Amino acid sequence: KSLLVCSAMAFRILCAYAVGFFNSAHARDACQGRGSPLDALHLRDWNLTAGSDFFELLEGHWHVLSSINWFERGWSCFEGDFKRTADGQNLTCAWQFNVPALGQQKMTDQLSYPPNSTLLDKLSLQSLSMPRVLRNLLSEADRPVRVIGVSPPPGQIAWAVLFDCANWITPSGELFVLSRAPSLVDKDLSLIHKLVVDNGIRDFTLL
Repeated sequence: KSLLVCSAMAFRILCAYAVGFFNSAHARDACQGRGSPLDALHLRDWNLTAGSDFFELLEGHWHVLSSINWFERGWSCFEGDFKRTADGQNLTCAWQFNVPALGQQKMTDQLSYPPNSTLLDKLSLQSLSMPRVLRNLLSEADRPVRVIGVSPPPGQIAWAVLFDCANWITPSGELFVLSRAPSLVDKDLSLIHKLVVDNGIRDFTLL
């Protein structure tokens, strides 16, 4: 399993060179750490008062439906289990997905809010799967993340859209259209497509 993880990581690094070469112009516009140009859709409707409230909303199992990077085409069964840390200040995201020729892969990220932040739509991410030195080298230690939108209340949150800002590995950023169910109805998908484009992000294809 460790060999497969290393192979997947090496594959992502090699892809980064190609993606960076062909998309350098787009990379300059891919977030660059800014807050969302638009208010995160429906986020205020949940009446959240702190980042820990948002993490509670996101806890549980998710299906990843989207891709904006060509090397993710062919990936399947992309799912994540989100769990808050004991203090409620971080959200651990355990991912698993199938990659052609490499089989099932696993990675773990952790979301948090910058110190003293009052912006619920602006988080930071660190990749817990990477050694600390590599994490810092590849800009995966404190990567800005934007909340683009979530499904409206009441009840359990049904979908959420997060965008990992551009870094060395993915110069175009990474888009996560998350759904509690394996698929979304056409009405919701159409809304999310428009939301993504309106936020200046490349439109996505379904995994």
